[in-house]
Amino acid sequence: MVLDLTKKQYKAVIRLNDLAKVNSETIDLLSLKQADLVGNNIRYVSIIDSGELSGAYTIVGIRTTKGAKDKIIAAGGKVEV
Repeated sequence: MVLDLTKKQYKAVIRLNDLAKVNSETIDLLSLKQADLVGNNIRYVSIIDSGELSGAYTIVGIRTTKGAKDKIIAAGGKVEV
């Protein structure tokens, strides 16, 4: 049996409350890497609905769950895919 782990090595999942660690209102893959929330080898990130937001953020090019997207928009932010 051969396991294909290549895709798992490039994906990361972060929580809504982790966004407070980013020093920018615009959140993209680069800003998550600079905040050490994801490793340098990560190519795909998903934000899940876990925790609370501390402000309004603009999410650019990052997947979000429906619940996370609803909370981001309710907090005055927006999601641009």
